[in-house]
Amino acid sequence: MRLKFKYIVISLFIFLNIVVNCNSSSSKSNIDIINKDSIKYINENEKVEVFKNNNNNNKVILIMIYKRIDDFVKCLQSIHQSNNSNQYHLIITQSIPTDNNREYYDRVEQLVDLHKPNFQSIQHIETKSTSNQTYGNAYNAFRNLIHGLNYTLRSFPNLDSLIIFEEDIEVSKDLFEFFEKSRELINSDATIRFATSAFFLHTTHPQYDWRVDKPIKRKSIRNQLSLDLLNPNELVKVKLQGQIEFKVLAWMAHHSICRQMISDFYEIEDWVFKNGEHLVENKPNTPKPKLLLDHCDCWNHDRYLELRFKGLNFIGSQSPRCNHIPQSGAGLSNVEDDYGFPVNQIYVTKDKFYITEIKGNPGVWGLMKQYLPKMECPNRVDCYSPDTSEKCGSVRVSTCLNVWGLECVPCSGRNAATLEPECRKKYPKCCGNQCKTKSPFFLSIPSLFNDE
Repeated sequence: MRLKFKYIVISLFIFLNIVVNCNSSSSKSNIDIINKDSIKYINENEKVEVFKNNNNNNKVILIMIYKRIDDFVKCLQSIHQSNNSNQYHLIITQSIPTDNNREYYDRVEQLVDLHKPNFQSIQHIETKSTSNQTYGNAYNAFRNLIHGLNYTLRSFPNLDSLIIFEEDIEVSKDLFEFFEKSRELINSDATIRFATSAFFLHTTHPQYDWRVDKPIKRKSIRNQLSLDLLNPNELVKVKLQGQIEFKVLAWMAHHSICRQMISDFYEIEDWVFKNGEHLVENKPNTPKPKLLLDHCDCWNHDRYLELRFKGLNFIGSQSPRCNHIPQSGAGLSNVEDDYGFPVNQIYVTKDKFYITEIKGNPGVWGLMKQYLPKMECPNRVDCYSPDTSEKCGSVRVSTCLNVWGLECVPCSGRNAATLEPECRKKYPKCCGNQCKTKSPFFLSIPSLFNDE
């Protein structure tokens, strides 16, 4: 009996040992899989086609893409119509969703074959994504960008600065004149490490200009007076300081910046693998790697870029030379969306640009804001009784300043009158069967407005 019991105990011990070892092996295998999916592992082990180290291979475009193939078709057509685009090599870095659906990848492959004659060369690489959303998410877009940066630098060792596109943009015909001039300026001034074909100053920036900065990116408050202030020949040297909207639709980065971004992302990715991607939430005051918390408290590579490289300068096109493609009817590509820029139509050759500089000293509007009440649009539309013209109250809505009319209009592009049902619902006794709506005057004195 004792002997039988002894055998049972030994057998149980062996069984448990096997289970533990199996679990241990399985765990180790999962870790190996995770490591092999990391951008660092891919960058260290991926084979690349290396181009000869000469000046003819110094012009490269990197395009980030996910699922917006119809927009990408338009984007390629726009690039092809831009002068000198055939002098460039093209690398397409594409996120592949978790379900490994190859449909979007295969469609891009077809486009690669179609457009090969339009470029010096085309390479198409893929980055695993853990998102199946239509537009992906900020973290996986960042991953895709870093993979593309590393692949490009290894493939083109002589590259000084890289042009980077999103897949849903249209560009001006003189875009590459702008980038080649920017390349010269970046190479001649170590304080300049970037260029962008569109940028805007935030309202908090000392040289913010109400006539240009918001009207140029908001259709609802744009008119010919704003458009007349655009100068296609002007390039602006601007210091990154956190109060600038540096657009990453079509931009350029020096190779040293690309390498720093790659190094930073390894630290970011290590944190994600250690803590779990379920913690990745693109909201303030949520868990993030220290590198992101110390700068942007976000996962967006554009905002990270603005704050990570504070103090460095970029060259900005005073007149926008890119825009989202108004085709697909979704997000920023929606033709009815208020957000969109007028793409420069006046061709400027590289030798015709001149440089100005934003040094951070207060401009006219900045000086006025020091002495006048708060010159921001109050986020409201006012409701009035149609019978007595008495003000019933207000409804909250994001508004933008139309400086030429000295009024604040809904940033969505909607007319104030479209908010009448909301006024009537909020103030039924005062409005009666119908309310009158009116955009407020642009001087906002908070003490005069009470949210009712």
